[in-house]
Amino acid sequence: MNKKTYPVLKTDFIGFILTVISIFVTVRLGIFNGFNFGFTIAGFALIATSLIYLSSKECKDKAFCTLLTIGALVLCCSYSVISDGTIKFITFLYLVFIYATLFVTISGNTNAQSGTYSYVLNTVQKSVYSVFDNFMLPFRSVKQSAKGGKSKNVLYLLIGLGISFPILCVILPLLTTSDLAFGNMISNLFEDAFVLIGAIILTVIITPFIFAFLFSMKKKDLAETDVKTIPDKVSKIILNTILSATAVVYIAYLVSQLAYITKAFAFLLPDNYSAAEFARSGFFQMGVIAFINFVILFLCATLVKKTESKKIPASTKSLLIFLCIFTVFYISTAFVKMMKYISLYGLTRLRVLTSVFMLMLAVIFIIILLRLIFTRLKYIKAIILVCTITMISVSVVDINTVIANYNYDAYKSGKISNIDVEQIGSLGVSGLPVLVKLCEENYDNVGAMEELHYNSYDVYEEGIYKTADWKKENLNKTSIFEKNFVWVQGKNALDRFIKANPDFDYDDYVSKHSEEFADYNAEYYEKYEDDEDVIYVR
Repeated sequence: MNKKTYPVLKTDFIGFILTVISIFVTVRLGIFNGFNFGFTIAGFALIATSLIYLSSKECKDKAFCTLLTIGALVLCCSYSVISDGTIKFITFLYLVFIYATLFVTISGNTNAQSGTYSYVLNTVQKSVYSVFDNFMLPFRSVKQSAKGGKSKNVLYLLIGLGISFPILCVILPLLTTSDLAFGNMISNLFEDAFVLIGAIILTVIITPFIFAFLFSMKKKDLAETDVKTIPDKVSKIILNTILSATAVVYIAYLVSQLAYITKAFAFLLPDNYSAAEFARSGFFQMGVIAFINFVILFLCATLVKKTESKKIPASTKSLLIFLCIFTVFYISTAFVKMMKYISLYGLTRLRVLTSVFMLMLAVIFIIILLRLIFTRLKYIKAIILVCTITMISVSVVDINTVIANYNYDAYKSGKISNIDVEQIGSLGVSGLPVLVKLCEENYDNVGAMEELHYNSYDVYEEGIYKTADWKKENLNKTSIFEKNFVWVQGKNALDRFIKANPDFDYDDYVSKHSEEFADYNAEYYEKYEDDEDVIYVR
């Protein structure tokens, strides 16, 4: 581990304080409130703090950094809209990647050629190195500055805060439980003292990692550290043999599946295939083959012994181009089959995500294809931007709301023969507006009513069991930081139903429609026991 230290300035201390505050806001308003509106504010605060702290660094790629910053801020905004937990988690992981890429690039601590695969390897290497290998760097630097007569007060302040923290963690809970007035005051200020303490503890754990990253980016010249690259020493004969054998297999596959593929692009079902079987057939294999082809492309392009002009041999390049074209065609076939399935049965979360994933894969392989033809193309930057746009498309626009509205409109227009109310109900608060519409149009729709009743508990503590007993005070979520746009839409739809049905009693409704409920539940369990397609849908 490098024991080198750097002078600690007032700007570093201010940056540290701002980092602590922004991380606390992220934990308290964002993480502890379920990654909703609070996380949007927290994300903005953390990105802004990091940008201010590193503002003295001269960015060599301002256009790319600007696009990354905009993309990160838009993704932060998505938490004020989306309700799907899976999408939130994926978006969070991608935000971590964007954050690291953005500030490594701003700091200039990358020596890799801009837009190449080594650029990504370099970014990952520098990010991990900065967080873990330089974990103690800020503390060593403060200590060394204090020895030199500088920043001694900063050191004393940090020591005092470190000693105070465990003491306060013990004292504060005792005081809040011993005195009602003080406990109420703390609760009014922080809602729950134990939540506050938990947020402080998590902030203390996270802050050193984040600030170690920022401090090393600001102070160290990590660009001097060479990134490890893969040597290009493999003979083209070996790689061309592998590529040729693979190409022959793919050509044979295309010939054997020609009639099948033709029907796919013509939106026709082959004999002895249901729409579900047709859409699913080959999808898993498509994902695996796309991944294998990507690895083959990467390894062959990087391992092959280059010509004297540092270019990929023409024969190898031709085979790689064929591999790209085949992969794009293969993905297109799977995508067309999925569109046929959607046209018959509507949207589901899985169908939307797989469709978006296939489009992203196709675009990535097209970018690689263009890179093989136009060697100066900054393909890695293009791929990062494509991935960012893809994440924005599935997060900023709540896909659950899109699914519910599309299926409702398709059902009303006759594009699909029926609407699966259980599937709409599985969308949570995003499905509430459509469920209310279905109940308003047909009060005897027991499926829609049951799903509406079940999902109403996401908004009100007692649901809409009895609208006569409904009170605004029964809202599950009272803090604005716990809300998002989709939740507000669901609440407004429920309020409209409550206002239109002031005498609704769920027990009475079930009693009046007992036979319909029995048939509905029997049909539900029969579907999920016997129908493979329904399981796939969910």
